[in-house]
Amino acid sequence: MTSSKLKIISLSLGAGAIILSQLIKFIFIWKIPEQGIFLIQKTWFSLQIKLASNPFMAFSLPVPALIIYGLTLILLFGLVYFLIQNIRINKVSISISLSILTGAALSNLIDRLINDGVIDYFNITIYNYHWATFNLADSLIVACAFIIIFKNLKHKI
Repeated sequence: MTSSKLKIISLSLGAGAIILSQLIKFIFIWKIPEQGIFLIQKTWFSLQIKLASNPFMAFSLPVPALIIYGLTLILLFGLVYFLIQNIRINKVSISISLSILTGAALSNLIDRLINDGVIDYFNITIYNYHWATFNLADSLIVACAFIIIFKNLKHKI
Protein backbone atom coordinates (compact mmCIF):
# COMPACT_ATOMS: atom_id res chain seq x y z
CA MET A 1 0.00 0.00 0.00
CA THR A 2 1.32 3.45 -0.82
CA SER A 3 2.13 5.90 1.94
CA SER A 4 -0.43 8.45 0.72
CA LYS A 5 -3.19 5.82 0.58
CA LEU A 6 -2.32 4.67 4.11
CA LYS A 7 -2.43 8.30 5.30
CA ILE A 8 -5.92 8.76 3.84
CA ILE A 9 -7.18 5.47 5.32
CA SER A 10 -5.66 6.26 8.72
CA LEU A 11 -7.06 9.78 8.80
CA SER A 12 -10.49 8.51 7.74
CA LEU A 13 -10.58 5.78 10.38
CA GLY A 14 -9.37 8.14 13.12
CA ALA A 15 -12.01 10.70 12.16
CA GLY A 16 -14.59 7.91 11.95
CA ALA A 17 -13.75 6.81 15.51
CA ILE A 18 -14.31 10.37 16.75
CA ILE A 19 -17.56 10.86 14.82
CA LEU A 20 -19.07 7.48 15.73
CA SER A 21 -18.13 7.77 19.39
CA GLN A 22 -19.50 11.31 19.70
CA LEU A 23 -22.66 10.45 17.73
CA ILE A 24 -23.47 7.51 20.01
CA LYS A 25 -22.90 9.66 23.10
CA PHE A 26 -25.10 12.42 21.67
CA ILE A 27 -27.94 9.98 20.92
CA PHE A 28 -27.67 8.29 24.33
CA ILE A 29 -27.64 11.61 26.19
CA TRP A 30 -30.92 12.56 24.56
CA LYS A 31 -32.65 9.17 24.40
CA ILE A 32 -31.60 7.02 27.39
CA PRO A 33 -33.78 7.45 30.51
CA GLU A 34 -32.05 8.27 33.79
CA GLN A 35 -32.59 4.76 35.17
CA GLY A 36 -30.99 3.27 32.03
CA ILE A 37 -31.99 0.41 29.76
CA PHE A 38 -31.03 -3.21 30.42
CA LEU A 39 -29.74 -5.04 27.36
CA ILE A 40 -29.04 -8.21 29.36
CA GLN A 41 -30.40 -8.86 32.83
CA LYS A 42 -29.59 -12.26 34.30
CA THR A 43 -29.13 -13.22 37.95
CA TRP A 44 -25.35 -13.37 37.55
CA PHE A 45 -24.73 -10.83 34.76
CA SER A 46 -26.23 -7.59 33.52
CA LEU A 47 -25.34 -5.22 30.71
CA GLN A 48 -27.07 -1.88 30.94
CA ILE A 49 -26.93 1.35 28.97
CA LYS A 50 -26.83 4.00 31.67
CA LEU A 51 -25.13 7.36 31.42
CA ALA A 52 -22.30 8.21 33.79
CA SER A 53 -19.78 11.03 33.75
CA ASN A 54 -16.22 10.22 34.78
CA PRO A 55 -14.20 13.35 35.64
CA PHE A 56 -11.19 11.21 36.63
CA MET A 57 -8.71 9.04 34.75
CA ALA A 58 -9.26 5.49 33.56
CA PHE A 59 -10.94 3.24 36.15
CA SER A 60 -12.08 6.44 37.96
CA LEU A 61 -8.64 7.02 39.47
CA PRO A 62 -8.91 10.38 41.28
CA VAL A 63 -6.27 12.52 39.58
CA PRO A 64 -6.38 16.33 39.32
CA ALA A 65 -7.74 17.64 36.01
CA LEU A 66 -4.52 19.50 35.16
CA ILE A 67 -2.53 16.26 35.33
CA ILE A 68 -5.17 14.43 33.26
CA TYR A 69 -5.04 17.08 30.52
CA GLY A 70 -1.24 17.15 30.58
CA LEU A 71 -0.92 13.37 30.34
CA THR A 72 -3.59 13.22 27.64
CA LEU A 73 -1.78 15.78 25.48
CA ILE A 74 1.59 14.04 25.94
CA LEU A 75 0.04 10.69 25.01
CA LEU A 76 -1.75 12.16 21.99
CA PHE A 77 1.47 13.74 20.69
CA GLY A 78 3.23 10.40 21.21
CA LEU A 79 0.49 8.52 19.37
CA VAL A 80 0.62 10.92 16.42
CA TYR A 81 4.43 10.62 16.32
CA PHE A 82 4.29 6.81 16.27
CA LEU A 83 1.48 6.91 13.71
CA ILE A 84 3.60 9.03 11.36
CA GLN A 85 6.59 6.73 11.84
CA ASN A 86 4.52 3.61 11.12
CA ILE A 87 2.96 5.15 8.02
CA ARG A 88 6.47 5.97 6.74
CA ILE A 89 7.60 2.35 7.07
CA ASN A 90 4.22 1.09 5.76
CA LYS A 91 3.10 -0.91 8.82
CA VAL A 92 -0.53 -1.04 7.81
CA SER A 93 -2.21 -2.79 10.75
CA ILE A 94 -0.26 -0.81 13.35
CA SER A 95 -0.94 2.48 11.51
CA ILE A 96 -4.65 1.74 11.32
CA SER A 97 -4.76 0.71 14.99
CA LEU A 98 -2.86 3.85 16.04
CA SER A 99 -5.20 6.07 14.04
CA ILE A 100 -8.34 4.53 15.57
CA LEU A 101 -6.79 4.64 19.05
CA THR A 102 -5.89 8.33 18.56
CA GLY A 103 -9.39 9.15 17.32
CA ALA A 104 -10.95 7.40 20.32
CA ALA A 105 -8.63 9.23 22.72
CA LEU A 106 -9.54 12.53 21.05
CA SER A 107 -13.23 11.68 21.45
CA ASN A 108 -12.75 11.24 25.20
CA LEU A 109 -10.77 14.51 25.31
CA ILE A 110 -13.67 16.27 23.56
CA ASP A 111 -15.94 14.92 26.32
CA ARG A 112 -13.63 16.30 28.99
CA LEU A 113 -13.55 19.71 27.36
CA ILE A 114 -17.32 19.93 26.80
CA ASN A 115 -18.74 17.96 29.75
CA ASP A 116 -15.94 18.18 32.38
CA GLY A 117 -15.70 14.39 32.24
CA VAL A 118 -15.86 11.43 29.91
CA ILE A 119 -19.40 10.22 29.17
CA ASP A 120 -19.62 6.46 29.74
CA TYR A 121 -22.69 4.34 29.07
CA PHE A 122 -22.04 0.58 29.02
CA ASN A 123 -22.56 -0.59 32.59
CA ILE A 124 -21.54 -4.17 33.47
CA THR A 125 -22.46 -6.00 36.67
CA ILE A 126 -21.26 -9.53 37.46
CA TYR A 127 -22.74 -11.33 40.50
CA ASN A 128 -23.96 -8.03 41.98
CA TYR A 129 -20.46 -6.55 41.63
CA HIS A 130 -20.36 -3.41 39.53
CA TRP A 131 -17.45 -4.27 37.27
CA ALA A 132 -17.13 -1.36 34.87
CA THR A 133 -18.80 1.51 33.06
CA PHE A 134 -17.22 2.44 29.74
CA ASN A 135 -17.96 3.74 26.24
CA LEU A 136 -17.17 2.86 22.63
CA ALA A 137 -14.02 5.01 22.64
CA ASP A 138 -12.69 3.12 25.68
CA SER A 139 -13.36 -0.18 23.92
CA LEU A 140 -11.58 0.99 20.78
CA ILE A 141 -8.59 2.18 22.81
CA VAL A 142 -8.23 -1.19 24.56
CA ALA A 143 -8.76 -3.25 21.39
CA CYS A 144 -6.29 -1.20 19.34
CA ALA A 145 -3.71 -1.24 22.15
CA PHE A 146 -3.92 -5.05 22.24
CA ILE A 147 -3.49 -5.23 18.46
CA ILE A 148 -0.44 -2.94 18.60
CA ILE A 149 1.12 -4.91 21.47
CA PHE A 150 0.40 -8.26 19.79
CA LYS A 151 1.84 -7.10 16.44
CA ASN A 152 4.98 -5.76 18.10
CA LEU A 153 5.49 -8.88 20.22
CA LYS A 154 4.91 -11.09 17.17
CA HIS A 155 7.74 -9.33 15.30
CA LYS A 156 10.15 -9.68 18.24
CA ILE A 157 9.55 -13.37 18.87
